[in-house]
Amino acid sequence: MKRATAPRKTHEVSKSQLWAAQELRSFLTTAESHRLYALYWLAAYTGMRRGEIVALRWSDVDFEKKLIRVHRSVTLTDAGQVEVTAKSGKNVLLLSTIKLSQCFRLIG
Repeated sequence: MKRATAPRKTHEVSKSQLWAAQELRSFLTTAESHRLYALYWLAAYTGMRRGEIVALRWSDVDFEKKLIRVHRSVTLTDAGQVEVTAKSGKNVLLLSTIKLSQCFRLIG
């Protein structure tokens, strides 16, 4: 009989590593003119990982339905940049431009 594999230990984030809402607003206000502002905004309000944001293509964005489909992620290795397909197939992020606090992530 096979034994179950123990779950990996997750990296715990201390409260000192998290930004308060006002700190995030201040950062985004300061960064508005930065060329990577859209990436900062996506990371802050969608919970997307850095590799998922970097791997986005325009075809993944549906402005009419206000959603982003996450199909892939980019990882840097010793061999260079590697693009991998999302493990669960298709992740969908629903974006609300009116109430950002209502953004949520569906996985599956």
